[in-house]
Amino acid sequence: MILCAGEQIARHRRAYGTGTFVFDPLHYLALIETKPNALDQAAALKDWDLPEAFQHLRHLLEARMGNRGRREFIRSCG
Repeated sequence: MILCAGEQIARHRRAYGTGTFVFDPLHYLALIETKPNALDQAAALKDWDLPEAFQHLRHLLEARMGNRGRREFIRSCG
């Protein structure tokens, strides 16, 4: 838990095992937005199971707008 002036501003899951990582995909979206081609390679997003509607939205945006569409898709996930 992260507090600021006594108010909780974030809560993160923790992993206590050696070599174990816990990724929250939402924390990486701003970074991925600056490098949209990394969307499919980012380890933090690898197992992100989005509803089918998001996949459809991504396909439509990329087909219409190319790389700009990928950025719009990333913005829509946040």
